[in-house]
Amino acid sequence: MTKVRLQPHKELDPSVWAPGPWLVRHSAGDEAVEVGQMVRDFDYATTLSFGFSVTVDVASALATLGLESSSTIGVYAAIDCEASSLRTTSVVPVDEATSEVWVEAMPGTIAGAVALQRGLVTIAALGSRSALSPHRFGTRLLDGASVTVTLEGGASRFPVEALSFRAAGLPARAAWLLDVVYEEPSDRFLGAVRLRVNTDHPAGVAALSRDRTSEAELARSALRVDVVRQMFAHLSRDERFAEKQRWADDDCIGGVAEAIASVMSESVSTVCAMLRDDPVGLDALVQSAFGYLAPTEA
Repeated sequence: MTKVRLQPHKELDPSVWAPGPWLVRHSAGDEAVEVGQMVRDFDYATTLSFGFSVTVDVASALATLGLESSSTIGVYAAIDCEASSLRTTSVVPVDEATSEVWVEAMPGTIAGAVALQRGLVTIAALGSRSALSPHRFGTRLLDGASVTVTLEGGASRFPVEALSFRAAGLPARAAWLLDVVYEEPSDRFLGAVRLRVNTDHPAGVAALSRDRTSEAELARSALRVDVVRQMFAHLSRDERFAEKQRWADDDCIGGVAEAIASVMSESVSTVCAMLRDDPVGLDALVQSAFGYLAPTEA
């Protein structure tokens, strides 16, 4: 029988800290705003950061834990994303003043929704004055309530990889291309599809920007239409999409494809059939539904 060694330790009462509301910013230079139930204007090409300010009663915390130095306690912030199996954490030491902690999710690493978590942990292995005092690195001292935030795809629903096509050996004058690799239509969309955007191409750079210039808006409109074209060009070769069906998971390849097809008031099976039987008619339908060379609505 395996022996399990239990190491109980003292924990902190929630009254020792006063965390502020969760904040979000889309890039390092953007103004932080309070997080609601949904993050708007989310896209896969942006680094999304979540953070908060917090005041900790350090003296009370140290006395409760039987520790001597505030440098042994840290405030952590964590992002959990079930859709991408991502967990990323940031920790900063506490001090007598208000601390601020931010955690980043890099482009293409989160989708659907994220759970935001925070609390206090030990940030050093240490000796203690009591057998019940925490002494291991990373011991959780206090956990705040988890907050779930939905990510609204105001731009692309596709994980984006920005790179130099020339350096990667891809067609150097192409602005973008869509990679679709999967085994089953029920596979997670996030893991099967990746939009590659050429950073050497002016249209690729414009599409990735958050600018509202006419040039950037037109580049994004062309990108939207090309992504739909390429998506169904991939799927039309798969006989499993020949029949209309319902998908249990909206985030699987079939579920996302149906959502895209529904913008054209069609099903995936119908779009795939049109690609084979009436490609010109389908192209006009895609252009109309996704606003080809038209700016997005405010």
